[in-house]
Amino acid sequence: MFSPLLPHAPARAQAILAEPIVSQAHVLELVEKLAADLSPVLEREGKGARCLRLTLFRVDGETVEAEIRLAVASRAAGHIAKLFALKLDALSEDYDAGFGFEAARLDVTAAEHMAPSPTGLADDSDAAQTAKLSLLIDRLGSRLGLENVMRASPRDTHMPERAMVLKPAAHYAEQSWEEAPMRPLLLLPCAEPAEVTALLPEGPPLQFSWRGVRYTTAHAEGPERLRPEWWRDLRTRPRDYYTVEDEDGRRFWMYRDGPYTGGETPRWFVHGVYA
Repeated sequence: MFSPLLPHAPARAQAILAEPIVSQAHVLELVEKLAADLSPVLEREGKGARCLRLTLFRVDGETVEAEIRLAVASRAAGHIAKLFALKLDALSEDYDAGFGFEAARLDVTAAEHMAPSPTGLADDSDAAQTAKLSLLIDRLGSRLGLENVMRASPRDTHMPERAMVLKPAAHYAEQSWEEAPMRPLLLLPCAEPAEVTALLPEGPPLQFSWRGVRYTTAHAEGPERLRPEWWRDLRTRPRDYYTVEDEDGRRFWMYRDGPYTGGETPRWFVHGVYA
């Protein structure tokens, strides 16, 4: 009879118990102890765990397994135990202690470099906020799967409807948003036509109708000309965007399909609404 070789584990901790344990609370206490035993091993190598597998050995020879993945490498025993608690709750139908568990093993199946954690961080520091976000992603990932926890990421394009893409939050690379232009809070799925009255064909709206309601312009800023990528779609025309505020303080993001050449009636669209 052949036994398959277990995958190589960068770090492993195990325990043989004097008395079998049954309750999930005792299992989680044991998990936290095993994770604490792994922490100095990983710290010496300058690494943190990204994936861990827990194997519980029952008295009758059967095993129960659970695996977690982390968005960011970690050595925090308490955090690892909480993620396993969520995982065991999700696997409650398959969790069967039988006559009890007499041994347990915690394997780090994936690890990566982990920078030393600075001390004395203020609660509102960037590093502290990043750590809190990573904990949230881990907890959501334990319930939903890390691949299902998404985060908006910018793309290198001028066209607003293509400027964002959703990517798994665990693989998100922090990017600077300082130079991003102001955009409305609500971007419509598709730009909607509007009937516009303007003093000049190439000027901002004086009045416009959208969704059956007529608005009178109090202030307008623009135009901001956005051009599509020439290699993507030659049929898409440049757009002249305006931020338009009506007499009641409502603000709209509108564009004129351009450029206006004088040979045709300009077409106007509402693309977004500010808060």
